[in-house]
Amino acid sequence: MGLLDRLPDTPARASRELMLLLSLGPALMDVRGYGAPEVGATYTRARQLCEQLGETSQLFAALLGLRIHNVSRAQYAVGRELGERMLHMAQQAQNADWLLEAHGALGACMFPQGELGAAAAHLKQALALYDPERHQAHVFAHGVDPGIRALNFLALILWLQGYPDQARERSMDALALAQKLAYGPTLAFTLAYAAELHQLRREAPLVRERAEAAIAVSIEHGLPYWLAWGTIFSGWARVQPGNLQDGIAQLREGLRAEQSAGGAEQRSYFLATLADCLWRAGDVEGGLRTLEEATAIVNKTGEHFFDAELHRLKGVMLLASVSEAERVIASSDEAQACFLRAIAVARAQGARALQLRAATNLARLWQRAGRLGEARQVLSEVFDTFTEGLDTGDLRDARALLDALPSSSARTIDDVRG
Repeated sequence: MGLLDRLPDTPARASRELMLLLSLGPALMDVRGYGAPEVGATYTRARQLCEQLGETSQLFAALLGLRIHNVSRAQYAVGRELGERMLHMAQQAQNADWLLEAHGALGACMFPQGELGAAAAHLKQALALYDPERHQAHVFAHGVDPGIRALNFLALILWLQGYPDQARERSMDALALAQKLAYGPTLAFTLAYAAELHQLRREAPLVRERAEAAIAVSIEHGLPYWLAWGTIFSGWARVQPGNLQDGIAQLREGLRAEQSAGGAEQRSYFLATLADCLWRAGDVEGGLRTLEEATAIVNKTGEHFFDAELHRLKGVMLLASVSEAERVIASSDEAQACFLRAIAVARAQGARALQLRAATNLARLWQRAGRLGEARQVLSEVFDTFTEGLDTGDLRDARALLDALPSSSARTIDDVRG
């Protein structure tokens, strides 16, 4: 780039600079992190040069890089605007490769915003256009394989929507493609997202396996962003009885590392995970403070995909923060309100997995209060909609609770809301 500074300011010089910037962008994403300031500056300058030169094809690449940068910094509204412009350009040009990237970009933006159905639709459209052999070159031009990216995001959405087995299948498809591609950054990305899916499925041994693999790949290839994610999930997997504090310390280390790499994506989810670990370690107040931090991030960024879990965890911790004598009173007010709010948010988003968790907690609360019929109804209402994943932890817990609740007529949950 220094040599370009010596050249006269001509279209030829601008074209050379643009070519260098678009080649530099993916490398900077890998070695600095997707949200690093250098990445944003590189693609912003590339966009300026494209608009100056009228380079439509290269403008698409610059917008794609900016979209990745902004989403990694939790600037979802900006990322979505860029994705919508990309889709418009793709439709205007009738370019199938651009359509693949644009649909994938919009799906990746809408997912953290909590628009699960719309995000899944875009990701499925991307996958319908994806040819692994043909589109592998995209990983070198744009920093990520578009099909593998779509599969990783779709796996998380499917879990949230209540399809844990389909989610696992999509994750395994992504991992198989990433291993075949054998490109370090894409493999680390896929391992990190696989760890996230297994964390949601409450499969600690698999979380640890995927996280440690992500760490190893990230160290080998110098990938600070995915090293941070691997560290977070490895920490979570270590938070077991007798080893709580070591795992929490590692989880915190990963959160700091992600921030150092310019990352803020899914921060509310990561903080909810930390809050849950703190509560399990007996630090209820620390857990509640961490949930407040997560809620502030939601309000600032519009990252809503884990809202229901934030409400649910607050209810769990409110119950844990009172004495046994006070628990009956607490059960009937704040905690119940949190669980009901979690159920309503999850239902509105189509996040049946989170609705099931909140309904399980509410059913336990009502069981202790002697409201057995209502407890059974609120839980069976969502449990009975599941057709797969009955061997996963959340569904096993719900089934065991239902088995302990007698069938009887009772007020409906709508009566309780009223």
